[in-house]
Amino acid sequence: MKRHLLCCFTLMLLVSGAVAQAVPHKQGHANGVSKLATTTNANRDEALTVQHADVPSYPPIARTARVSGTVQVLVTVKDGLVINAKANSSANPLLVNAATDNVKTWKFSPQTDATFQTTYVYQLEKEEISILDNPHIEMQLPTIVRITARPITPLCNDCGEVVGGSGKKPFSRLSRAEQQSLNRRLSEYVKAYRIRNWTALYDLVSDTGKNGVNREMFIAAMKARHGGQGYSDMPDLLGFTANRSEDNENGLDVYGCGEATREGESYTGIAVIHTVHEHNTWSFSGWRFTEFPNEPCQDLSDPDWKPEEHMEWKKPMDELRVTTDSNDSDPADLKDGSVRGRSGWSNRITESAALSAPSTTAHEPRCFSIHVRLNGKPLVGPQAITLKAKQNESTASLEGGCFAVAPDLLSAKTLDVSFDVPGNNIHLSSIATGFLTDIWDVDLEDKKFGREVSLPKHARVRAACAVIFHVGEPERAIVQTGCRKPLSAKPIMGN
Repeated sequence: MKRHLLCCFTLMLLVSGAVAQAVPHKQGHANGVSKLATTTNANRDEALTVQHADVPSYPPIARTARVSGTVQVLVTVKDGLVINAKANSSANPLLVNAATDNVKTWKFSPQTDATFQTTYVYQLEKEEISILDNPHIEMQLPTIVRITARPITPLCNDCGEVVGGSGKKPFSRLSRAEQQSLNRRLSEYVKAYRIRNWTALYDLVSDTGKNGVNREMFIAAMKARHGGQGYSDMPDLLGFTANRSEDNENGLDVYGCGEATREGESYTGIAVIHTVHEHNTWSFSGWRFTEFPNEPCQDLSDPDWKPEEHMEWKKPMDELRVTTDSNDSDPADLKDGSVRGRSGWSNRITESAALSAPSTTAHEPRCFSIHVRLNGKPLVGPQAITLKAKQNESTASLEGGCFAVAPDLLSAKTLDVSFDVPGNNIHLSSIATGFLTDIWDVDLEDKKFGREVSLPKHARVRAACAVIFHVGEPERAIVQTGCRKPLSAKPIMGN
C-alpha cells in the first residue's frame, strides 16, 4: 500500500489521560512542523500529561545515510515548559538533534515540575525510495516516540545514466564501457564516504590524492579528520548526482548535486569530484563544493552554467594535508597520535591575530560562517555578529548559513569581530579582512587546551580563544587571550 503524504495523514497521540490529533501539513510542505493540540481529563491533574507537542521528524540526511537507532533523553520540566533535554552521548548526532529539538516543543500544565526520561526510536524499513515521503509516527507520551521511515536512495545511484542540464549524459564523451566503469567506481567512492569505509576508500583514491601514504596511515588520517559522534573536521559526502564533466589537468572534473553532513549539519549544493584514469581504472583525487555558501543545485538546469574557476588537484586530498605555516607536512608525519582530530593546529598557532590573509579584491562580496566548540562539544553558533573598524561599525545577521560583510568595511586592513554564544561573549581583535570568508572554527576550553595549543604563561584558559581560519592553503590559526567573557559577568566600574 502506498504511504500517504502527511497532508492526508492523521496522527493519534496516546498519552496517559490525554488524546491528541495532529493538524495536517499543508500541501508542498512535507518537512514542515505540525502542531499537536490536546485535551486532558480534569480529574487527573496529578498525571504527567503532555498538552502540546510538535510532530517529530526523521532527518532526511539520516535516512539517506541509513542512520537508525535509539535516543534516550533526560527531560527537565519547570512551570510546564521543558528547560533542559540531555541525550545519551552514544547516539548519532543527527538523531540526537532531531530528538532534543522535538522534545523541547512539549508543553505541560503550568504547575508541572518534573524530571523524567523519554525514548525516541528511529527505525528504517527495507524498501528504498527516491523521493522524500513522510514517516510513520507513533507517540506514547511522555515515555516513547517511534518514527519509522523508508531510506532514501543516494543521489548517485546510477551516475552514468543521469541526464544533465544540456540533455546529454555527463560522461557522453567516453565510450560506453568507460562510462559504465566510471559510474561504478563513482558510486563506490560516494558510498565509501557515506558509510566511512576508509579501507575501501583508499583503493578508490588516486596516486596524487594519496601522496604516497600507506593504507594504515590513510585510515588514521581519515578517522582523525572526520572525527566521531560530536565533531568532524571534514564533511562526509552522502550523495552525488552527476550532471556534466569537463577536462581539467590530467582527468575530468565531474560536476553535480552533492549532499554532505558535518557535525549534524546538512549541506546541499553544486559539488565537483575530480577523477583520473590510472592503473587501468578510474580513481578520484578529491571532492569539494564549488562555492561557499553553496551554489544551489537547480543552477545546473542551465546548460550554460560554468564554475567560476577550475579547482587545482595537484595536491593530496584535503584530509591528508597536515599543513604548517610554511609548507605541507611530509606524509611520513601521518602517524597515529600525530594527526589531530581538529586538524591543522600543529605548529600553526600564533598569539598575534594580524596574520597575512589570502589576497582578495576590496569591496568583493564576503560571506563566512563561525562554528564554536566548548570543551570539545559544539555550541549553538552566533546568530548575529558585530564588525568594527576604527571609523565604522556594522552588525550582520546569520542568513543562508553565513554572515555577509558590509562592503564599506572591507577597505580596512583589520576588523574586531564580536558575538555571543550560550554563556559567553567572544571578542576577536584585529582580524585581517581577508579571513572574512569561508569557515572559522573557534575552540573554547574551561580547564585545558590540547597540547597543540600553547598559551602564554600569564593567560587564563577560560579567557582564551583558539581559532582556525579555513581560508586558502595553508589554513591559518591563532590564539587570542582575554577574548572570552561570561555573559553573566558584571561590568568593572572605574573609580
